[in-house]
Amino acid sequence: MERLTEQPESIATIRFQDCDPYGHLNNGRYLNYLINAREDHLIEHYNFNMYNYSQEHNSTWVVSKNEILYKFPAKAFEKVLIRTQLIEYTDRKLKIEMVMFDESKKKLNALLWMDMFFINFKTQKLEKHNDDLMNLFKRVVLAIESPTIEDRAKRILRGK
Repeated sequence: MERLTEQPESIATIRFQDCDPYGHLNNGRYLNYLINAREDHLIEHYNFNMYNYSQEHNSTWVVSKNEILYKFPAKAFEKVLIRTQLIEYTDRKLKIEMVMFDESKKKLNALLWMDMFFINFKTQKLEKHNDDLMNLFKRVVLAIESPTIEDRAKRILRGK
């Protein structure tokens, strides 16, 4: 089975409208940039559109937990590199890692771990991932060894 890109990356420009009076990206806006990049990565690298899938299968993922670490402020008009990856999955849950760096990858702006449960629209209950989804997850998962988000940030900065 052919592996797919495990850590897709893209560049985004921090918009002035998303910044505080100091010109730093507002803490809540980090989520928008990271989630938008993940959606783009799914389409571009895996040919997977979450919205279309949800409409066709009457099920989707809902966020159950976000853990975010802010390390270095992203600034207005700065270009940032965003990398996303699936780091863990079960038959009903995903854990996604999303990382924002400066464009050169020398500074870590933020690290997000997002837990998501798979829910059926009609029953509003947890649902199992089907075989196609589980096969996709097997092809793209990149498990990590870090027990905490702080430890993971240190490993990322060391290039691990």
